[in-house]
Amino acid sequence: MSLISALLSIFDYNIRLLAWIDSWGSTIGWVLRVVLILAGGAMFFLFGRAEE
Repeated sequence: MSLISALLSIFDYNIRLLAWIDSWGSTIGWVLRVVLILAGGAMFFLFGRAEE
């Protein structure tokens, strides 16, 4: 969801659930978006695949 938020923020549109990110300013908002995207990717690679 934060990836979608990052893409939509380019067009000055935010998802209500993640609108709080920009309350600290644009720079911190982008830092939080990147951190959320990286954390989601890490969780996917660590826990998202079933071992066969």
